[in-house]
Amino acid sequence: MFGPSISLIDSALRKPPSVVAQRAAQETRLAVMRGLGGWRRLERRIEHWWTGQRVRQYVSGDAARRGLIASDGPVALRAAADRGLIDADALVAIARRVRGRDFEVLGAIVPRDVPWPWHTDWRWNQTWPPAYFRSYQHYESPRPQPYDVKFPWELSRLGFVPPLMQAAALDPHGTWVECATGILEDWTRCNPLAHSIGWDPMEASMRAVALVCTLGMVLPLDAQRPVVHRLLRLLAAHGEFLWRTLEYTDVRGNHYAANLVALLLLGLALDGAYPGAPTWWRYAARTIPREVELQLLADGVDFEKSLAYHRLVTELFVLALIAMERAGLVIPSLMRKRLHSACTYSALCTRPDGLTPNIGDNDSARALLFDLADPRDHRPLVGLGSLLFRDGGLRGTASRLPAGAPWLLGRNCLAEWDALPVAAMPEFAHFSDGGVIVVRSGDSYLWFDVGEVGLAGRGGHGHNDLLSFELMLGGVPLVVDPGCPVYSGDLKTRNLFRSTAYHNGLRIDGQEVAPMSGWWRIGNEAVPSSVAATWDGFQTTARATHGGYRRLDDAVWHTRELRFSPRKGVLECVDTLRCRRRHYVERFLHLSPDVIVMQGHLTRLACKGREWLLSWEGEAQLTVEEGSVSPGYGVIKNSSILVLGNTVEGDTELRFAVTPVSDAT
Repeated sequence: MFGPSISLIDSALRKPPSVVAQRAAQETRLAVMRGLGGWRRLERRIEHWWTGQRVRQYVSGDAARRGLIASDGPVALRAAADRGLIDADALVAIARRVRGRDFEVLGAIVPRDVPWPWHTDWRWNQTWPPAYFRSYQHYESPRPQPYDVKFPWELSRLGFVPPLMQAAALDPHGTWVECATGILEDWTRCNPLAHSIGWDPMEASMRAVALVCTLGMVLPLDAQRPVVHRLLRLLAAHGEFLWRTLEYTDVRGNHYAANLVALLLLGLALDGAYPGAPTWWRYAARTIPREVELQLLADGVDFEKSLAYHRLVTELFVLALIAMERAGLVIPSLMRKRLHSACTYSALCTRPDGLTPNIGDNDSARALLFDLADPRDHRPLVGLGSLLFRDGGLRGTASRLPAGAPWLLGRNCLAEWDALPVAAMPEFAHFSDGGVIVVRSGDSYLWFDVGEVGLAGRGGHGHNDLLSFELMLGGVPLVVDPGCPVYSGDLKTRNLFRSTAYHNGLRIDGQEVAPMSGWWRIGNEAVPSSVAATWDGFQTTARATHGGYRRLDDAVWHTRELRFSPRKGVLECVDTLRCRRRHYVERFLHLSPDVIVMQGHLTRLACKGREWLLSWEGEAQLTVEEGSVSPGYGVIKNSSILVLGNTVEGDTELRFAVTPVSDAT
């Protein structure tokens, strides 16, 4: 079959004509290539290109020094370790677990006593046999078990290979390079070019980032030639594949960003050594600045409205910035400014415990593969940003030098880190373009969503979380966003976690704030308006209105006002409803898994030896429901949901407050 699938045609017909034409031409070229056996011929051509002589020329020539990794990366890393700026023992311990196949992918232990499960969700023993990459259906539903293609995809991203090279720099006598060589050879043998589940363009892009890092890290170590030979073949194959499968569309997001950054890194790494490389990097270098401006709003917030994807996209574009500067390419000032703002947003969203709220989807993906921190920990990115933009506030938030800095910036970064004075970040920030209000003061924290649904009003990785919030008091995450644990494996669970009821907002008559459809679509009916926020140094008052419920038979306007006094540890919420008829209203509070609800004459919330009182006005009925929180993709923890239910008629004002027990009593 030489034509695109029916689903691809149907999707294309909803796009602008220019996009339809481009995608149709792409699908036609792919169909011809498949029909004529072009992929196998291309794979053989790559194998024949990288002769022993060309590999030796690469290792000894200038091409090997144009990549992402600094030539003095290993020396810089060891110097940072000697000074205690990084935890070398922890980094080697990570690599030791990889070498022993004693590590997790998306919360699931990778099986040891079987071949690498490159094509299998090992939790359910579901295998996708090798086939042409366009022939797989990832979002079939229902299915007999909730197996998920994300597990073999994540494994095949090979993000666990660069830590082996990191260990090789810190522990030269280990068998780290040999281990990496075996993994790469096994992956290559099991994944013919364009003919396995691992050859999805997004997955190939993320894998390419890992491979470019691995090559750049191993070259200064004077490593064995077999791993370099294998890496050069893989880099060429990934560049050829991505050049033919770019995920260009009318509203582009993290997939296209990853495609571009991968092509840039691949092209620069192979420039002067492989024929297609100049075409790849020139196209990417020309296009990336425009995508930075498109995907990162003026205040630095990623337009997909997911904090995890904000971090991923910012990490990708920061890598592009570093690579372009090393290659001597011109960096537009707006690109630098947007990336600085994006790092600032990550810093200001960082809670007192070092994590960020789990807003929107989170597939635990990373482009910075050196620290392997919790996916909700943005500090490795923030620390790198502090050096790139000479920002003491970012340095203070990061708290320690990220392990990626010596690799990416070289030994000079150590002196720059020392010389950069630590500055305080503001306690209050209103990101008016991104639709977010953040208050960080001492050990208290508030994150308030006053923005549209995300992805230019289409949903994507955003959720129905308008006017939802996350609250931390006394260093305790109290009211949290549940996140989302699954994509294609279970549509019912996915829709539950992105629904209005699974956020800390307000629902009317059991209806969604905005209608959801399919796997990714959310309507754009709930557009915020009348957004206002003030901060006097002690209290913030933040307010916004939306008309998402105007589509009901009796139209309802909803306004939420939060008053937060972080030093007192007090939050007050006022919900104003403008309507004419009777409606049933629910207000949801999702508690962190560690928080205990104690009901009696008063409702108390307890955690870590501290207590807070939940109080409300009016005739609301409180119910405590069993719920779930997903700290990362594939992971679910039990938690409690507080639901305040009211029947209202006509214009109504509803209030609740969270206060420390010592103050409330």
